[in-house]
Amino acid sequence: FAAGCKAQLMGDSDITHGSELAWWVDPDHRGGRLGIQLLRGLESAAKAGGCSYWSMVYLESSMPETIRNIYLKMGYQLNETVYGKRL
Repeated sequence: FAAGCKAQLMGDSDITHGSELAWWVDPDHRGGRLGIQLLRGLESAAKAGGCSYWSMVYLESSMPETIRNIYLKMGYQLNETVYGKRL
């Protein structure tokens, strides 16, 4: 499954930006092209929804090297690193 959201870019409401909220393939079905198909589907839906930019994230605990390589091969660039803390 895959899910995302879109919003006006902070600082420039003429630009719509989208971001992945969830992107997951059952481990039994990994290693094929399903993840790439989901990602392309997210990008297509975002573009159809008026997004000029799209962002993808990954969890450090969830195959970071594999996901990083997929993103780079699909033209994504590293923009920022996010740290989280449970409160």
